[in-house]
Amino acid sequence: MTQRACPFGSSLLFERRAAEAHADQLPRLVDDLKSQAELIITNAYAAARVIKDRSNAPVVAITGADPVATGLIDSLARPGGNVTGVGEVAAELSAKRLEVLKDTFPNLRKIAMLWNADDLGMTGRYKNAEAAARMLGFEIQPLGVREPEDFAAAFAAMVRDRPDAILMVTDALMALNRKRGL
Repeated sequence: MTQRACPFGSSLLFERRAAEAHADQLPRLVDDLKSQAELIITNAYAAARVIKDRSNAPVVAITGADPVATGLIDSLARPGGNVTGVGEVAAELSAKRLEVLKDTFPNLRKIAMLWNADDLGMTGRYKNAEAAARMLGFEIQPLGVREPEDFAAAFAAMVRDRPDAILMVTDALMALNRKRGL
């Protein structure tokens, strides 16, 4: 917990909480904060969803998820509720990334796609990438993981049925497990 002086004469209390990719801990973290927080900022869809469902505190969500498709807001024009923030266009960029991959490696046929299957935002990114890959003629090897222990099975599947490339849909679970390997 860090307390900082504000230029407006009051003080700002900044408290960082993290579930470290353990989504089951999010409700407890939100419940601990909701009575005292005047504003909650998060950079993950899963956390934004739990905060929206369990708290009336204003939420600034910075996510890679489509906020409308995932139900965080009603619409871009009229978000409603207590959530605002920034979404990114990563899902829309999937097709372009795959086109560049195909142009760079024209003999590429099979792509393993690794994503956090428990995160609705990351699943949306995966589905967009999968649709784009199929349109480009790639065979897809879907490898959804839900917890750190799932990576061993995903890597074993890639060893058994070797892809030509891997597309990772990155979120906290992927980042925290980035040192795992084949």
